[in-house]
Amino acid sequence: MCHSNNPLVAVDFANNSNYTGCTFDEELDWGDGDQTQQFAVQGGSEGAVFLARHVYGHPGTYEITLASTPSQGCPVTLDTEMFFFTLLNP
Repeated sequence: MCHSNNPLVAVDFANNSNYTGCTFDEELDWGDGDQTQQFAVQGGSEGAVFLARHVYGHPGTYEITLASTPSQGCPVTLDTEMFFFTLLNP
């Protein structure tokens, strides 16, 4: 769990799959009811990194969830990661 007085959160996610030719649809839910963010990330031997940023409007603890869905025909399954962020009083 992370915590901060700063409402801006920046997170880098790494997709380190070796599935060249596969596309992964990433859906990021910040846990505060705002619209989810969606990214398309290419798999490959180098992996892929993307940076996501979000500003929270109110103090509280939020569950951040990233769901990764591979394109049809890729030999991997859905993967979901989650962690928690607490915004203290700014």
